[in-house]
Amino acid sequence: MQLFISFLAICLYTTTTAAISAEHKTLLLLLHNTFREKILNCTVPGQPPAAQMPKMTWNDQLAEKAQTWSDKCKVGHDRNQDSGFYAWFDEHKNYDYANNNCTKVCGHYTQVSYECMWIK
Repeated sequence: MQLFISFLAICLYTTTTAAISAEHKTLLLLLHNTFREKILNCTVPGQPPAAQMPKMTWNDQLAEKAQTWSDKCKVGHDRNQDSGFYAWFDEHKNYDYANNNCTKVCGHYTQVSYECMWIK
């Protein structure tokens, strides 16, 4: 799971140099932790509070593995990390917590909000 998140992060933000700046690392972690905190504090409509929601941290070794993997992929999503992340989180509207299913696409939201998913 940790490798998946690292892969996803790098795949979305890959540039021709394939390097992620300290600013992008900080922004990525800020976005994840801000939205995960909303779940923890029960401020996401239709979702209960999480029992725990550890803050995510950056792992350079996982990022390196993810970069190697992403060098082989073709990304079809918008490379703007802000709009992409907000679109992922907005999928909470499609997730029915009580029945643990989606009315439409919600897999991005469930990955971002999964309380045990954090980068060590």
